[in-house]
Amino acid sequence: MDQASNQTRVLCIGTTGMLAGMTCSLVQSGARVHAIARTTESLEQCAARIDPALQSQFTTQRSDYADEHAWTHALEQAHAQLEGPVDSVICWIHSSAPSAFDQVLERFPNADVLRVLPSRSTMHMQENLPYRTATLGFEIDTLATRWLTHAEISSGIYSAFRSGQRTSIVGTLGPADLSP
Repeated sequence: MDQASNQTRVLCIGTTGMLAGMTCSLVQSGARVHAIARTTESLEQCAARIDPALQSQFTTQRSDYADEHAWTHALEQAHAQLEGPVDSVICWIHSSAPSAFDQVLERFPNADVLRVLPSRSTMHMQENLPYRTATLGFEIDTLATRWLTHAEISSGIYSAFRSGQRTSIVGTLGPADLSP
């Protein structure tokens, strides 16, 4: 069996900006990664961070998930780009295109899906979702709060993905957000 057939195939959606470090970590860990993003610039910047020896494990595609026709086509191409079935999906899809995430779930019903959520979301408190969630929080520094850095976000989402946990919180959420 060749190495490509043994690789985990991960579809990364919206993970080439603040989550570029996570995307690169996946490639470095041996995964075959196909990244879909809304801008060519973010795809190129992410690709430039990939070790040249690992470039064959990383493919990209520009598609705006708000454009339903283009989005459907991009999702259809994922199998070909990954050279096999999609094992996992990591999504950072904004709420401005609510059907885009539903299409991911429909297209990849057997994939392990991790949805990245903003700190204001309460979806992480819902039970029995058909996917995993990782909610972005904030950090407390010397009695003040601050947003997470891109490195902290990438590291936290990578850890959440690897952990296999149903729900994860990256950083800290406010007390009201922590109650079940």
